[in-house]
Amino acid sequence: MLLVRQYNAVMKHVRNRLKQLAMERGTADLRYYGVRQIARESGASRTVIDRLMRNELRRLPMEDLARLCVWLDCEPGDLLKLEEE
Repeated sequence: MLLVRQYNAVMKHVRNRLKQLAMERGTADLRYYGVRQIARESGASRTVIDRLMRNELRRLPMEDLARLCVWLDCEPGDLLKLEEE
């Protein structure tokens, strides 16, 4: 989870919704998506997907972001959200 401090000392962080979006897609297809399955179908890096799922990723390669968005049929803003802590 990436933390950002604003000038007014309110902490914000970037939260990803990969798990939720993959579960919604899996429910529509009547199956569960794990890290290997998402990597195989999307073409994104398995390491990136694993760290995203655990909210431990500090840098997200644009190529992997684009592949995940195409696979999930979403925009980057649907996948990544800036939230107050």
